[in-house]
Amino acid sequence: MKQIAEHLYARGKSGKLYCRVRVPSKLRPAYPRKPEIIRALGTSDRREGKALLITELAAIQQEFALKERELAVKASQRAQRSVRRLTALTEQQVQAMASNWVHQSLLADDLQRSHGLDDEDFESLNDQLQQQRQELGRLLAQGKVEPIVPAMRSFLHLLGAEVDLNPEHERQVAYKLLEAVVQALDVRIDRQAGRVKPSATMAPGMNITDLKKSLSIHQGATWAEVFAKWVKHVDDRPKPTVIAAQTPWRELEHLARAAGVKYPGQVTKELVNEFVEAMARRGLATVTINERLAKVKAIYKVAVGRMLLEVNPAQDVLGRGKSAREKRRKKRLPFDQSDLNTIFGCSIYNGEHKRSQGSSKEASYWIPLLMYYTGARTEEVAGLALEDLAYDALVNCWYLNLVDRPEPDDAELFDDEEDENEDVVKAEAHGRLLKNAASIRRVPVAQELLDLGLLRYVEWVKSKGAKALFPTLKKDFHGKLSGSFS
Repeated sequence: MKQIAEHLYARGKSGKLYCRVRVPSKLRPAYPRKPEIIRALGTSDRREGKALLITELAAIQQEFALKERELAVKASQRAQRSVRRLTALTEQQVQAMASNWVHQSLLADDLQRSHGLDDEDFESLNDQLQQQRQELGRLLAQGKVEPIVPAMRSFLHLLGAEVDLNPEHERQVAYKLLEAVVQALDVRIDRQAGRVKPSATMAPGMNITDLKKSLSIHQGATWAEVFAKWVKHVDDRPKPTVIAAQTPWRELEHLARAAGVKYPGQVTKELVNEFVEAMARRGLATVTINERLAKVKAIYKVAVGRMLLEVNPAQDVLGRGKSAREKRRKKRLPFDQSDLNTIFGCSIYNGEHKRSQGSSKEASYWIPLLMYYTGARTEEVAGLALEDLAYDALVNCWYLNLVDRPEPDDAELFDDEEDENEDVVKAEAHGRLLKNAASIRRVPVAQELLDLGLLRYVEWVKSKGAKALFPTLKKDFHGKLSGSFS
């Protein structure tokens, strides 16, 4: 697709014109798997197309505004419906809930008395309080908490949380609340006798706002929510990085669920340590174990920093130490002569001149050669643009300019359509980022590569209208151009 002007593109031999607008990042949820809006203008005449483009752009902007309002409404509805399901309460949360029950009960009592009580109302209230104290006091003495459980769940619901506690834990929480109910009755009965006890001085635990916040963020975040927060913490996090971190995160989730732990906020240091030991028992290399533990630590660190979780249980957990033999072992061994004979003795190089029948095509010949003579990484070579091959007249030398090349705005379009001419290749260069800052460099091109016809190949690719050195390569599931070579 050839750009004519901003948002105006032509395609095919007939030069049909299209309006093409990238979807703003904030509106991507409204356009799943659709990074761009593409509208046919129904003409090949450029003057007419530019006039039609103005109208089409206005319509698209109105559509964007509508989608933005729809997303805002949905977000508001989700926020109103958001109720966390808790599988456990911390000791602090239980104490805060009980204290606030007492506090709220006494505030309601204050309000009733402030309106005034005549003798009849006063005696009726006294009888009611004495009866409740006797009944609930007996339940407390017997440890019968079942009658208080519905009230406990309702109170938690008012605080913005639903509970799914195991029977024993629910019993413990309900017992604490029953104690609080009896305590509030004792204070109200003392008031009946004229022994004034101000509500402000009673049950000074966590205030109601802090309690709601505690119940809403520290326990209910799911495994998927925590991982998504880590992914979004860095813009355009590379897909291979996401996949590499997803593996240990899922393994920890499976281990936790097997232990009865449903949420990442309930994971303990002991469980993370067991995660490390489980990897060791499976025979994983020390470096792999430590890398996976580091990824888990990083995910938890973002969740804590973004106020999604309260603590990082992996923070102080140690990985595995390397033995003396492992420290001496090289991470990667070079190809030996037998390896090189195998690679360069295949049918691509032995005179048969065969090429890959997939997307690699001519790249199947040149990538191994470029790696051999430059020492560059596979993805560095696969993502080269034609302009990355340059000539330095001062030193009379050709070189490869290895630089970051972010994804171009011109993404591939019409993947579901057949090209009118299969020999025509995409004109855009491939997008890819180098491994680190030190990877940005210039690499001299060996004379052997020139003798093998590298410059002739470059001219042939240019004649096809391409900008990439290997325009037929396509990214694999991991977002790598060089997947077939790795």
